[in-house]
Amino acid sequence: MHPVRFNPGLVRAGVGAELPLERVVDEEFPFPALRMEPAAASVWVPPVDFVEDKHQYTILMDAPGMNKTDVHVNYRDGILYVHGKRAHEKEVGDERATLHLLERRCGGFMRHFHLHSPVLHDKIRADYRNGVLKVTVPKNKKAGSKHVAVKIN
Repeated sequence: MHPVRFNPGLVRAGVGAELPLERVVDEEFPFPALRMEPAAASVWVPPVDFVEDKHQYTILMDAPGMNKTDVHVNYRDGILYVHGKRAHEKEVGDERATLHLLERRCGGFMRHFHLHSPVLHDKIRADYRNGVLKVTVPKNKKAGSKHVAVKIN
């Protein structure tokens, strides 16, 4: 048996065959949004912490580079919706500047969260500070459903 040098960019594809990792990923995930590549640059999903305790639901969403007017929070029929759009900043430099790397995501996003307990519709609060949206949804012991647009402070 001969030792084989490990190459993290290659995946074993069968007896004696190796394929570039990018090709394996492309075959397994044919949709650009599932691969993290420049073609998916317009797909942006802000990361979220979704916490429930016996009194309330709390959602913390990282959304840096946005104004509170760019984000909207709505509640309808047991589902909390958070959607918005982060605009791409104008290019830095003059028109002859060369863009070497574009990793910051921009564009529209939509997140929704199923709340399995009745909530106090008129007590839902949303605050946006330092690039983090915090939505607090107090629970209610009585069942009820309603559509509410939440003002972001």
